[in-house]
Amino acid sequence: MQVGFVIKNQKRQSRQLAEYSDISNLKGVHQGRKCFVCAAGPSIGFLDLSDIHEHVVIAINSSILLMDWDKGEKDRRYWISNDSLCLYWNFFWRNVLRSKCQKLVRTSWKPHDEKIRGHGFRYFAPRKRERLLLSSQDGRLCSNSSLPTGIDLATLLASPGANIFLLGADHKMVSGKSHFWQFWPKEKWPQRKDKGRNYCPEQSHQIRKFQTNKHSYIALKEYANRLGSKIYNCSTRTTISDSIFPRISLERALEL
Repeated sequence: MQVGFVIKNQKRQSRQLAEYSDISNLKGVHQGRKCFVCAAGPSIGFLDLSDIHEHVVIAINSSILLMDWDKGEKDRRYWISNDSLCLYWNFFWRNVLRSKCQKLVRTSWKPHDEKIRGHGFRYFAPRKRERLLLSSQDGRLCSNSSLPTGIDLATLLASPGANIFLLGADHKMVSGKSHFWQFWPKEKWPQRKDKGRNYCPEQSHQIRKFQTNKHSYIALKEYANRLGSKIYNCSTRTTISDSIFPRISLERALEL
C-alpha cells in the first residue's frame, strides 16, 4: 500500500510540474534556419566557433563557457539544462546568469525557483515516453540526457526545413577526459561546490550515458526527417554512428 501511495504521489507531482512548462510558443520561431547544438565533448574545445553565432546556437550545460554572451541580442541564443546539479557548479552562477540568452530548464528545477527567479528562465516538461519523440510537439522535450534534450529543442525551434548541426557530440573519452574544459589548465576548470577542487564527472557514469542515448538519437532522427529537417554531426571524434547522424565538418556546415 505504501509503495502504491508513493508512486501515485510521484505521478501527481509530475503532472503538477508539467503545468509550469512554457515553451510551446517557441515552435517554429527560427523555421528553416541553421541551428548549432553545442555539447561539452572534448572536440568542441578545438574548434573556432566564431562563425556559428550568425545562426541559432544552443549551449548545453557547461558549453556556456565557450560562449561570449555577456552582451548582444539574445533572440538566437539558448542555454538549456535538464539537470539541476548545474546549480552546484560555479559556471552556472558566473556564466549562465549573466549571459544574454534565453534560458530553459526542466520542470524538476521548480523547487529551486527562488534561486533563479528574475533571470528569465523558462521551464520545459519531460516527454512522458520515448515514443512521443515521433509525435507532435506538446511543450515537452526529450530529457533522458542532455544532448537529446538540446537536439529536441533545435527541432522545435527550427523545423520544418532546418539543418541542425551537433558540436562536441563525441560520446567518447579522450585521454580519460570527457569534457572540453578538462584540456584547460586546472586553475581554469569550473568548480563544483559540493565536491573537492578540480572535480570531474566519473568516467563510468559518462560511459553509461553514452550507451543509453542511442535509441533517443534514432527516434530524434526519424522525427526530424518527418518534419523535413536534417541532423548532422560536426564532431571530429565521435562514436555516434554516421548512419544515425551523418558526419560533416564545421566548415561544410557553415556553407550549407
